[in-house]
Amino acid sequence: MDWLVNRRVLGALAAMLAVIVMVSITLRERTYLTAVEEWFHDTLAPLTTVVHSGIEAVTDTTSALAELSRLREENQRLREEVERLAAAERRIDDLEAEVHRLQSLLGLQRRVPPVSGAARIIGRSPSNWFETVTLDVGRADGIQPDSVVVNPRGVVGRVIRVTDRTAVVMLLTDAQTSVGATVTRSRYSGIVLGGHRQAGRLLMRFFDYNADVRPGDRIVTSGLGDVFPPGLELGQVELVERDPVRLRLLATIRPAVNFDRLDEVLILEPWSPEGDAGGPAAPEPPDQEPEEEP
Repeated sequence: MDWLVNRRVLGALAAMLAVIVMVSITLRERTYLTAVEEWFHDTLAPLTTVVHSGIEAVTDTTSALAELSRLREENQRLREEVERLAAAERRIDDLEAEVHRLQSLLGLQRRVPPVSGAARIIGRSPSNWFETVTLDVGRADGIQPDSVVVNPRGVVGRVIRVTDRTAVVMLLTDAQTSVGATVTRSRYSGIVLGGHRQAGRLLMRFFDYNADVRPGDRIVTSGLGDVFPPGLELGQVELVERDPVRLRLLATIRPAVNFDRLDEVLILEPWSPEGDAGGPAAPEPPDQEPEEEP
């Protein structure tokens, strides 16, 4: 029995010695491998390749996910910045447009009869787009019925009703409107009427059947009547028609004012022919081209 135990101890010592020798041999720098090492390397090579590829794939995926998250955050930040800049640009455009309108009103105030004040459009008639508008000034601001309302392009209409804080304006295109008018080129006169069969247009009925009028002529107020002073811009002739049966000469007028885009206006003091023998001269056309109606 002792002999068997001794053999086992000796065998274990021999195995340990062999391992130590093999490790010592493999630790040294050399240009060849032992048969056992070659077998070990060849056996584990496929597994090593798979493990290495898996590690690289996981690393690449983790990096890609981190980069994608960063790009999403950057994209969101850029979107927010673009929206902020777009909103700022719109605000600047709105302010520039408002400044331009106010400058135009200021220039107009120097060319027209005495002004009661400026006002903003705060409402429009719900029944008919081309009937009335409501202003944010009224009796408390000195506004009276029959005051003429204008903007830098021409006549808007006249005040027909006032409260303490508001005023209702009948637009020039309303069917009940009639204004004495004159052709600036030939000085022939007539009456400009609202309610034209073509929406957004005016009708001029001449006193003289043979009046000299042609497309392109400017039409201004003549001062006939006791509401509209002379020389205010009304519009431009688009079409001339003769009615030989009723012996009437008619002209379709494109208004100087774009009634779809009313913002700020001026309200003139009530005018009377007795108080102004000659009235203001007909103003020059606006510097800018008339706006196209939609």
